[in-house]
Amino acid sequence: MAEKNQGKWILIDISDKITSDTYGTLENAINIPYSKNSKESLTNLETPINKHSKSPETRFLIFDNNGESYHAVKKYLAKTNADSVFFLRGGFSNYKSFLETRNAMLHPGKKQILVEKGCSTCP
Repeated sequence: MAEKNQGKWILIDISDKITSDTYGTLENAINIPYSKNSKESLTNLETPINKHSKSPETRFLIFDNNGESYHAVKKYLAKTNADSVFFLRGGFSNYKSFLETRNAMLHPGKKQILVEKGCSTCP
């Protein structure tokens, strides 16, 4: 996450359903729903990228809930010569899990983790 403070980031949520979790965490995200059956959803991605890509410091982070839509979007954007486009590995759900784990490590004792008992020879 060291990259988040480098340059200007434009967050683009391509999820077909907007969730309050996403916008509570990434409040500046732009929602441009992606649909496999709609070429228009891909061309809609070009608008913010063309608008903001004139600055060399601008980077784009594209995400959905679980990262399943990335292949088609990457393929399309490769044809448009869009530079500085990144994809959130595993989607927003993976990022949310990262934040929860990080928060648990930064604030130990606030959340207990259930640990199963080991075998009879374990202490």
